[in-house]
Amino acid sequence: MRTRPPSWNNVAVWSLGAALLASPVVAHADSANQIDDLSLEELLNLQVDTVTRRIQPLLWAPARSVVVTRSQILQRRYVNLRDLLQDMPEVDVFTNYSAVTRSAVSVRGLVGNNRFLVLVDGVRINAMTGDEAPVEDNYPLFDAERVEVIYGPASAMYGADALVGVINIVSRREEASRGFSASASYGSADTRYGAAKLFTNIGEHARLSLTAHKHASDAPDLASAYRDDFQGIGELRDPFTGNVLASTPGNHFSNQVSSYSIAARLTLDKELTAGYDMRQFTQLTSVGMRPEYTIYGAAAPHRWQTFYLTYRKDLLPKLESSSEVNYSIFTKLPSFSYNNVYSGGVPQYKYSRNTSFSVREQLAYPLTPDIDLVAGVSWAYIQALPETGALTAPFDEDLPSGAQGQTIFGTSIPFPNYEISYQTLGTYLQTQAQLTSNLAVTAGMRFDHDTRYGSTFNPRAGVVYQFASGNTAKLLYGEAFLAPPPAYQYAFWGSFAGTDTNTGRPFAYWYHVPNANLDPMKARTLEFDYSLLMAKDLLVELDGYFSAVNGITVARTVESPTEFAGADILSYEEFRSEGRARLYGGNVSLRYQLKLGATEIEPWGSFSLSAGKSFDKPEDGWTEMPFNVPYKVKGGVTVKHDNFSFTPRVRWASRSTQALRNPEAPSHRLTSPAHAVVDVALRADDVFVKGLSLALDVRNALNARYYMPGAGGPLEFINTPQDPRTAMLELAFNYD
Repeated sequence: MRTRPPSWNNVAVWSLGAALLASPVVAHADSANQIDDLSLEELLNLQVDTVTRRIQPLLWAPARSVVVTRSQILQRRYVNLRDLLQDMPEVDVFTNYSAVTRSAVSVRGLVGNNRFLVLVDGVRINAMTGDEAPVEDNYPLFDAERVEVIYGPASAMYGADALVGVINIVSRREEASRGFSASASYGSADTRYGAAKLFTNIGEHARLSLTAHKHASDAPDLASAYRDDFQGIGELRDPFTGNVLASTPGNHFSNQVSSYSIAARLTLDKELTAGYDMRQFTQLTSVGMRPEYTIYGAAAPHRWQTFYLTYRKDLLPKLESSSEVNYSIFTKLPSFSYNNVYSGGVPQYKYSRNTSFSVREQLAYPLTPDIDLVAGVSWAYIQALPETGALTAPFDEDLPSGAQGQTIFGTSIPFPNYEISYQTLGTYLQTQAQLTSNLAVTAGMRFDHDTRYGSTFNPRAGVVYQFASGNTAKLLYGEAFLAPPPAYQYAFWGSFAGTDTNTGRPFAYWYHVPNANLDPMKARTLEFDYSLLMAKDLLVELDGYFSAVNGITVARTVESPTEFAGADILSYEEFRSEGRARLYGGNVSLRYQLKLGATEIEPWGSFSLSAGKSFDKPEDGWTEMPFNVPYKVKGGVTVKHDNFSFTPRVRWASRSTQALRNPEAPSHRLTSPAHAVVDVALRADDVFVKGLSLALDVRNALNARYYMPGAGGPLEFINTPQDPRTAMLELAFNYD
């Protein structure tokens, strides 16, 4: 049996965490082979366009923003978006968490993978229906030039679902006429990863770029690393009585994961871009499940496909047009299945398919050299087949959803068909004014109408004041909304007890029934940000925020009868838009640049506070926010000499809250223990020949045994075991 690391390891972790307060950098790299050569003052003036959809210096952008550059992605070995977000200030990533999403991302205390937008080159990639989906290797970073992370409500520009922020993955745009790159990695748990890119000019006006990646891994063997937590393998138990239901000697722990992506982009005269993006991610639905309640092997494949056209053109000397046409498909594939005590050890299948067609037109016009005006309109048509209930056989994609011929599990009730279509229309207007050389203001608003629930209005306002060069304060206010996902509106689950002898109708003592009348979740946030550049080599950034969130989807049990699909329900549960939350917190981050001859040293780090209360049920009153880490320290240091770099990183998290309430103190929640993790990355560029690089990535280098909150269901871990030490070796070649 494995034991916990010796206590001196924990001392080392805490010491390193205390020494490395800071946040990921705001920076730009001229080359992947260089540490950021720009001064911190130049870095603050890096040009970004995610905040307002207009190019402007980061320092003047009316939002809390962090930019992670390609050199940092390579030096710190951020393989995917989840890796990067783990190091972001004011962000928590709960791994090994969920049967559907694998991990869960919380931004400023509000958890949910559907509460922020993910863009690639400004084009939305995550589903427009707001489905919960993984944030894993479905967002690889092998071709990222930088990643822009925008905090706070952004619906005034982006509409639905930009509740807590926007993440934009910006692809590389090489200057050479043609080139290619490729990488291959191998590591612990038989992890294999490969990626490639090919780009070339076609004539004088066109440019084609092709990228692809493929990844597969057995993932760490948690059953060996946490033997006490996996004693239940080999039998299925009733989660309520604890009785053994069946012996399963062939049930062996598995945590396999795989992904792949293909993308093509054709650009004409740097104005018109046509693109296709397809990515798929597959995990097992036993993630986060206790072994005595699950059969390992059932998979959860997700697939995203996006076809898009973007066009930018100056219609007049000062009038700039930006257009986008987007067609996307998000699918939980027919092989998506569960196998656990609820299914009796027999696989049950799920399926969903959502398609959207959207267009957007934006016009920008400078009224004066100091006043900029942006106006836009967007329209989308969405068809959604929300996630089905439990199917006894895989969904047949060649048949209409209403002609599957299947019944609700264990009954003769035909499956309800909830396939829906709806439209959204949005218009927005924003103005930015540079009132003086030191003062800029932003005001904007957006009106959205959804044919399901009606209209929403979301304003934003910001004041940016520069006291002196590198000494800037921002006061920001914004509102945002999360449209109710069809998967929430039409969710149903439970089991039937039999047939009533008097009525001849199936009945259930309890059942979760659909509720199409959900309202949007609404967030209102007031924020203050301050950045101070000291001695041109030390950057200090502070921020504080308060958010009021209403309309959170919560489950309500009603002790009265209802009807569902021709069956009688004696007591039912449904989702309602009645939850509330009040969140506040802040962050202090530091970044330092030091050159000692040919050696460059760059430490960074952050300390974040996250607090708040939630109100789910009147009888429970206000209580602590679930899945919240009140205090966290993140940081690291990159030491670079010539073409070699060494980057240790640390994450320390205080005790974190779970979904379950503390029965002895209902205003508080149960907690998961504090933990610290150290990762180490080494990189060598231009090894033997120019363009050839070698990298080693060691995660959880001290081999700590630690836990994070589980999803909170009756079959899931309360405290979820986390991965032990893993290592990955990469060989890459870049030619341009």
